Amino acid sequence: MLEPSAKVEEMEIEGTTAVKMKSYGRPLVSPDAFSGSTSWTDWIEHFEAVAVLNDWDDAAKLRWLPFRLSGKAQTAWKRLSPEVTADYEAAREALEKRFEPE
Repeated sequence: MLEPSAKVEEMEIEGTTAVKMKSYGRPLVSPDAFSGSTSWTDWIEHFEAVAVLNDWDDAAKLRWLPFRLSGKAQTAWKRLSPEVTADYEAAREALEKRFEPE
């Protein structure tokens, strides 16, 4: 059953039509955790897809990001400067450099 505040619309993700529900409460889908032992690229793509489904802006992604990190990834987050952890794109770039170096 849909929440009274939920809105439903169709969307396309990577060629597949999905239903997107905008809800202003709890997330529809929670991102998997990232420990640093799997592919950063695969995980951040998953995180971004979940963010689209949940209709998160960068501020919401920044609130969720540290809570979905564990192990080495959580340690890396704690070592980032406050300036970096206050900006989603900066945090994402810093973690990418740590876990997917060129």
